[in-house]
Amino acid sequence: MSASKWKPYPEYRDPHIDWIGKIPKHWQVLRSKYVFSEKDERSISGKEELLGLSKSKGIVRKKEMEQRSSVSNTYVGYKKCVKGDIVMNKLQAWNGVLDVSNYNGIVSPDYTVFEISEEVDKYYGTFLLKSPLFVAQLGRNSKGIGSGFMRLYTDYFGDIEFLLPPTEEQMSISKFIQKIDIIGTSIQQQLEEKLELLEEKRSALITQAVTKGLNPDVPMKDTCVKWLSEIPTHWQDGLVKRFYKVDLGKMLDSKKQTGDSKPYLRAANIHWDKIRLDSVNQMGFTKKQQSHYRLKKGDLLVTEGGHTVGRSAIWYEDFECYYQNSLNRVRSKSFSEEKYLHYIMFHLKLSGYVNMISDTATFAHLTKEKLEALTIPMPPIEEQKMIISSLDDFCKKVDLSKLIIEDQIAHLKEYRTALISAAVTGKIDVRESD
Repeated sequence: MSASKWKPYPEYRDPHIDWIGKIPKHWQVLRSKYVFSEKDERSISGKEELLGLSKSKGIVRKKEMEQRSSVSNTYVGYKKCVKGDIVMNKLQAWNGVLDVSNYNGIVSPDYTVFEISEEVDKYYGTFLLKSPLFVAQLGRNSKGIGSGFMRLYTDYFGDIEFLLPPTEEQMSISKFIQKIDIIGTSIQQQLEEKLELLEEKRSALITQAVTKGLNPDVPMKDTCVKWLSEIPTHWQDGLVKRFYKVDLGKMLDSKKQTGDSKPYLRAANIHWDKIRLDSVNQMGFTKKQQSHYRLKKGDLLVTEGGHTVGRSAIWYEDFECYYQNSLNRVRSKSFSEEKYLHYIMFHLKLSGYVNMISDTATFAHLTKEKLEALTIPMPPIEEQKMIISSLDDFCKKVDLSKLIIEDQIAHLKEYRTALISAAVTGKIDVRESD
């Protein structure tokens, strides 16, 4: 999909519109109001198929929509749309939230529904509307204060210039873009499969290491660990509290804030093997509390509740910081390593065991007592260090490979967007692309 494959048009003209630049000589420029007609037909019964709209997925059926916290009791008064109509979220038009509908149904009354002129291929029209140049104009013509309150009124939308090639050429551009989409989607899927395979390899190696060690031929014995049947014969097993000291963080109570204001971590800061510090809150800690709740380099932090329950990461920073009661802090005793328990927690979270013991039917909680009562296998301290070193090295390689692939995906998306924009604005001639 090299851009050099497509050449510019033989002749261009200047329509004297600053954001468009030069266009092919035979293309027209019309105001959008001559291309799109607003429709406002409302549902009387509310029984038509409900459709949703998002930037990433476009227009989807209700059954394909993500679960929402609130659902309307009735869809009477929702706007009707038919296959081929353009549906736009007027509050998110500046962000390019619009699409052509492939279904008959109803959409939110907050959306704007347009019928597209018969002179315009619906796919060409949608690709142009979603191009970066046009989306910038949607934003420029939206009215309000701040991105969250910007609204694109139909009259202002109608004032935006629309590029109109001959009908057959529009169809050629649409076919070209659809072909690019097929190729790009295929490449992206292959890259995403590589990402999944890397994560599977990471998970498998961690599971092997924390349950059997690094020697696949090691002799095994029965164990009291509930989530394992066997462990190496020279390993121990026992409760977490035998090997580690667990402490729950300070309760957040805005009405009882005393002491000096200090930064603290909460569950939202904890990601697997990474602590995000871009959003750190503060609360009061007395001198006694500072002594008890201050983090030390090497502390393991394990989330106590919510959908991230059981997630863990090591604190490696030198600066002063504390932690809230959405986290359990774990410190090793003389014969254990915090990072080893971190890898065990990764395996237990992945296997679903953490969710099982945390009662996720309501609001999941891995309390201090539950964490302390967790039975785990424990190799000798030197073997723990070898396991940690081996897993750290492998995970670094996985993370590096993932970064390279994710960068490839990002460049693929950027290239696709640039190529589509060039086609719908006449910067490249794709009439002979077949």
